[in-house]
Amino acid sequence: MTFMAAIADGVVHIDFEQGYGIWRLPGDCWKVDDGKGRGGTKCLTLSIQDWQKVQWPSTEKFAIDPGSAYRLDVWIDVSQFNLPKGFVHVGLAFYDENGKVVLDSIAMPLADNEVRKDGWRRYGCTTRTVPAAARNAGLYIWTPDGSTGTVRFDDIEVKPMAAKPLDALCVSAYRAEADAGEVRFAAGYYLNPYKHDLKTLKADFRYVSKYGVRTVPATLADSVASATIPVQAFAMGTNTVTLTIRDGNGTKIDESSCSFARLPTLPRRKVTFDQFHRTLVDGKPFFPLGMYSLDITAADIATYTNGPFNCIMPYRFMDESKLDICAAAGVRVIYPVNESYEELDKASPEQRKKIEKNIYGKVRRFKNHPAIMAWYTADEIREPYSYLLTERNNAIHALDADHPTWIVIYETGHVRAFVRGYDVIGMDPYPIGNRTFGREKIGIAAGWAKLAQKGMYGCRPMWHVPQAFDWGYYRPAETNDAAVRLPTLAEMRSMTWQAVAAGANGLVFYSFHDLLKRDNWPKERVSGGWENVCNVAREVKAKESVLLSEPGPAAICKSEDVVCRTWRTGDGAIHLLACNMADKDVKTEVCIGMRSIQLSLRPIGVEWRRIEKRQ
Repeated sequence: MTFMAAIADGVVHIDFEQGYGIWRLPGDCWKVDDGKGRGGTKCLTLSIQDWQKVQWPSTEKFAIDPGSAYRLDVWIDVSQFNLPKGFVHVGLAFYDENGKVVLDSIAMPLADNEVRKDGWRRYGCTTRTVPAAARNAGLYIWTPDGSTGTVRFDDIEVKPMAAKPLDALCVSAYRAEADAGEVRFAAGYYLNPYKHDLKTLKADFRYVSKYGVRTVPATLADSVASATIPVQAFAMGTNTVTLTIRDGNGTKIDESSCSFARLPTLPRRKVTFDQFHRTLVDGKPFFPLGMYSLDITAADIATYTNGPFNCIMPYRFMDESKLDICAAAGVRVIYPVNESYEELDKASPEQRKKIEKNIYGKVRRFKNHPAIMAWYTADEIREPYSYLLTERNNAIHALDADHPTWIVIYETGHVRAFVRGYDVIGMDPYPIGNRTFGREKIGIAAGWAKLAQKGMYGCRPMWHVPQAFDWGYYRPAETNDAAVRLPTLAEMRSMTWQAVAAGANGLVFYSFHDLLKRDNWPKERVSGGWENVCNVAREVKAKESVLLSEPGPAAICKSEDVVCRTWRTGDGAIHLLACNMADKDVKTEVCIGMRSIQLSLRPIGVEWRRIEKRQ
């Protein structure tokens, strides 16, 4: 679908009336409807009589101003539309010169404008600062699976907003505290390349050392300002570290600050992370290896512990008796406190206190239980709620010094927006049998992990979520599609090791309840699922001593289809993990320092190499 929109002073307005452009619709289900819009005007109508997946990416782009933020508003009428889950998405995507999406935001139903008597409701969102790489933008519409009926759109408006050129400053040390080693500081910057000569930009970090205020130059690369500073360079106690970015004339453009504490010794915490983002539980290295589950019973745990898993992420409320079951079995719990963001966004002060009392009451009640490993604070949260996630993260830090927060999201472009709202991040790409555009290739298991690493500047640990379920469980209309199925053992193995090769220091498969609780599901569809995930997890467990070793030297692979990672064990040997992300044979070379390793990988193949220490 292409369109010409009215553009004035950087504002795009589409009201579908004659004179505002020529619309070429992609199919019979779309039309510009006269008299059906707000106040009897024209509107865009989508009618779905039989189940089908609908996605409209706009092919008509409009110019934007990198370094600005944008506001998207649209009116939507779903009064004649059956939505079995979710909501209709109208989004704004920003593209670089190669047509790659570098940022996108989705309009959400606004609390200040409930559904009117005529059925129309306003949706909206404000993007974060548009990256410098962005060249233009376009709109898209997407409807959830299983939707039927008629939905209407009117008065779509996109307008620029003032924005900060610098993102929030991020620090790599857990809870911004360290007693030794090095600490990395980083923030993204967004400047219009037509207004600023990006080649002449300068930036520095200012902090307090034991000799007084010091500055170190920042490295500017890929729209990120960063510096790595030895902890011993800081004065003891809490510092304010400030990043300042200037133009070629030395004029300050913007600055961003954060706190960092140099301590004589780190506080003893039940769960923490070292400088390499390895998890430490009771002071010992620990590789989280678990699964999601709806609930936990003694019978569930008896089955679960037949596998090699050391932790579990239950969705439902757990009281002390269930936590006791886990503790007795040696299974750590990632406790869910991920609810109520939408309610909080709309809540009055009195309602907010009630919601928060329930959420933080769980933290107070269970934080000292020996089974608790972490708090699960967000499950595929939307970007407009990033401020609420930061509030929750700060509140949990204040309540519980011993356990980290973990979030899982599926929008790689939003990692940076949440960077102050979590201690650990996970991505859940789920490509096998996925009919969502851009999510079908198995290589996104590593691709999303890499994007997450880039989005949070390498400053946070990652516990990723490999797929161990059939999409048909959640999309019944697709169950007759042969491609919609449970991952095979080879696919499960590939996705798991891809995530590790791309930086994961923990894995939580989705999901235990899907594999064991689908009693009415055809046996042949789930046959071997539990056995397969256990076998893959046992492979991970067998490599645990390597995975908990210190990072090895960089592995540079000549093939873009292969993702690699190295570790160095105590005997000096280097262990290379190489994963073929493609469904084809790949022969390639990996360079590790001065050494060259030849690899021949089968489709989605995984290979380990031990490289002995040179004598």
